[in-house]
Amino acid sequence: MSIWDSPIELSSHVPRSVSGRMIATAVGAALVVGLVAVGLLVAYSGLQARTDRIFGGVAVAGVDLSGLSRADARRKLEQDLDPLLAESVSLTHDGGAIRVSMADLGVSLDHDAMVERAYGQGREKGALANLRARRQLKHDGVDLAPVLRTDQGAMRDRISEFTQSFRREAQNARIQVHGAEIVLVPGVTARELDVEGTVGAVLASVTSAGNRSVPVVFKETPPAVTTESLQDVNCVLSQFSTNYPAYKTDRTHNLGLAAGKIDGTCLEPGEEFSYNGVVGPRTAAAGYRMADVFADGEVRPGMGGGVCQPSTTLYDAALLAGLNVTERHHHMMPVSYVRPTRDATVAYDEGLDLRFTNSLSHPILLRASVGGGQLTCSVLGNEADKCEVELVISGESVIPMEEEQVVDETLEPGAREETQKGYGGRTGTLTRIIRKGGAEVERVVLHTDRYSPRKQIWRVGPEKTEDDASTVAGTGSPAAPQAGAGDSPSPAPGGASAGARPAGATAEELFSGLAGG
Repeated sequence: MSIWDSPIELSSHVPRSVSGRMIATAVGAALVVGLVAVGLLVAYSGLQARTDRIFGGVAVAGVDLSGLSRADARRKLEQDLDPLLAESVSLTHDGGAIRVSMADLGVSLDHDAMVERAYGQGREKGALANLRARRQLKHDGVDLAPVLRTDQGAMRDRISEFTQSFRREAQNARIQVHGAEIVLVPGVTARELDVEGTVGAVLASVTSAGNRSVPVVFKETPPAVTTESLQDVNCVLSQFSTNYPAYKTDRTHNLGLAAGKIDGTCLEPGEEFSYNGVVGPRTAAAGYRMADVFADGEVRPGMGGGVCQPSTTLYDAALLAGLNVTERHHHMMPVSYVRPTRDATVAYDEGLDLRFTNSLSHPILLRASVGGGQLTCSVLGNEADKCEVELVISGESVIPMEEEQVVDETLEPGAREETQKGYGGRTGTLTRIIRKGGAEVERVVLHTDRYSPRKQIWRVGPEKTEDDASTVAGTGSPAAPQAGAGDSPSPAPGGASAGARPAGATAEELFSGLAGG
């Protein structure tokens, strides 16, 4: 067979080669056209990007900047947005508000940054992506947020100016007693302006145009006596009163000052009360005045005189409420406002304190008041803790007073002067009996007190001689007759002079009406 014998093979080979070349040529042409087109688009996009105009559809805070140059856009933003700085931020509190302009708070507009953000729309990506972004802007538009700058130092200073306006003092929850009715008055928390917190809230609010309402941020401190702590106080557990001479104004002032410190004190179960800790030092700086105190066996002026009467009155109220007394001291001599063994002296500098714990199952509230010549202390608590308390004084006795006479040659014969006031002493024992529902649950001897006597000391002149009984020298006149029995200034039977206190007189009798301590 010759080469021509296979025409099919020859005819089929030639058309395939021609077809491939044609397809390749067509594809190449298409690619060239595409590249040219892309190049033209890129070039077009580049030309658009190099213009000084903001693309259509771009606004800032509602201000349309389409087609404006950057300079014109800045002027328009200043014109339309600067008035926003005069708009106010409302610092709201307790239903009220304080309005402050954003400019006063150190807020300003960054016009250059806003213009650059607007100008960058449709220019921030590749050429083709920018073309698509520009079509999207033209179709949908974009409204950019304003760019704000804040001077936090200026804002802090401006907000700090309202510190006093927002300050609120704490008020303890308290109990009011109206007859048999117990009324709980809720406490009030202390409040201080939280400057940093409020600055943060304002900064968070100034992100868009328009008036803003910003709740003021506070630092709050609960009162010492909270409403919750008194929820269970529903009755008067005990009450005790003592009388005082109201005409002694400085002493009365001291009583009121100490009572005011005590009043409203709340003790949780197991918590201890310290009189010195609550009342504080008795100094002029603390408001106390000079008044009678017991010192070295005498009644003399002293700073804070009288503060032992509130401690004594509170001591008895604590005993009658069934509380556990952990520290108590008696006076050097009995006081006029309470029976011996039921007093409680205190001395801040010497460390003499009155302490007791709330040994009950619920919180207690201490009340103290002064007025009309009467000092009253009460213990309020829960009805479940109420008990009947009896205080029994036993073993009372009087310790006789001793007397001493010291001859003083400088005195006239027969003369007699008191050098030291003396008094008899006392002893006694106090027992507490606690009953609940009529049944005795506790009987405790609390303490036995001894109020020491004090020696009465007299300065006396030398004994009279016969010459003293003769006529008065140089006059020729008879001497004045000597006093007879019953009106003699010499010692009376038992060592006491006529008209003087008997040897058995006690300090309570000698100093009746002189409320010391």
